[in-house]
Amino acid sequence: MVNKGIGMEKDEIKKANISWTELLLLLILFFCYAATIFFLFQGKPYLFLLFFVLHSCIGLIYFRISQNRLMEEYGQVREVSYERSTQKQMLAEKEEEIGRLKKRNEAGRREIEELGQELEEVRCQLQEARQEAEERESRSGEEDWAQLLPPPVAKEDMPVVDLAAVVLEVMEEMKPFASRAGVAVQLSSGSAAVPVAAEPGLLRILFHNIIDNSIQYMQRPGRLVITVSNVGGELFIVAKDNGMGLDAEETARIFERNYQGSNRMRGNGLGLTQARAIVLRYGGTIYARSGIGNGMAVYIQLPCLK
Repeated sequence: MVNKGIGMEKDEIKKANISWTELLLLLILFFCYAATIFFLFQGKPYLFLLFFVLHSCIGLIYFRISQNRLMEEYGQVREVSYERSTQKQMLAEKEEEIGRLKKRNEAGRREIEELGQELEEVRCQLQEARQEAEERESRSGEEDWAQLLPPPVAKEDMPVVDLAAVVLEVMEEMKPFASRAGVAVQLSSGSAAVPVAAEPGLLRILFHNIIDNSIQYMQRPGRLVITVSNVGGELFIVAKDNGMGLDAEETARIFERNYQGSNRMRGNGLGLTQARAIVLRYGGTIYARSGIGNGMAVYIQLPCLK
């Protein structure tokens, strides 16, 4: 577009020169003017009148031709000016688009960094939670969590299932209940499929209990986002809502058998206890974090089961 504009500018310079027709008319016009003056001083009125009329007619013709040329050049100048204005506008739009893309890329990079920091923080917290749970169980003699589950299946007999697909199935089953509570449940997965060797029935129970408890503890319309990621050979599952949340003391007890939080709507308190039992069966860790008015997040870490 810029080269085209430069080419048109060169054409304008060429067209600004006087044409051969105008040059010839100017010469004739000058001759008639000189003859008119000459015959005026010679006292020959008829010849004076003849050349005066010729001078006037040729002057009108020259004026009309020059006017047409100038109008044509003016139109071309306006066209070039419009093209330049259009080019500037297009360049400005491109610069704005590039600026938006740069900002979007920068935001995406920051989001990835924050997600990495959050995953590292979750890893540390899950490790601490596992140690605390083991110490608490060894001190209190808590009854065996395996009693809450059916007999285990041999590892070599476990089928390979898609963890993300299981979450979607449970979300579809829980959709009527979530809709009545005004809660939107969403899945965010780092890959299209997350294959694991596990009992699909237990995985469905795990996510059913987590979604059910989250909806009950929210006590208001909102959103629950379940994130499934495979990082360094470990599976990280985060179920985070924007509900009412619990204080730190209650959050620390939500996995205890028969415990019901202060803002729970219904249930017998076994949901998260059973979810914890399933995670422990596979050698994983489950941990919750919450705050009054800040919603609740359940973090699960599982070793690579495939």
